[in-house]
Amino acid sequence: MLYPDGKSSFNPTSALSIGSPAWHRSWYNLTGNYGDITWHLTLSQEECKVFLKLPDQPRWELGATSDTTLFVRTMPWGMHFKKAADGQVTQLTNTQGPLVWKVSKLK
Repeated sequence: MLYPDGKSSFNPTSALSIGSPAWHRSWYNLTGNYGDITWHLTLSQEECKVFLKLPDQPRWELGATSDTTLFVRTMPWGMHFKKAADGQVTQLTNTQGPLVWKVSKLK
């Protein structure tokens, strides 16, 4: 299976370090709510870590392979963020096993 970044799998050992300056410049633009009025997920930041939270689920820590590609550290779930010309995130493409779905960033 190919993830949105064209790789066949996410390799946490090659991921950007959460403490790296590149990560700190990127995470703030990715955090927020994604979905629609019937379903959503939230990306949040706590200290130097970014988390994915679904309603009624525990939160999962995320890792990064680039400034627009994240992954859930404990399961095969990749996330690729699409940015507009102004650099703001407009869409999130989720890849979880054979499932691929897109959600918009909520304002």
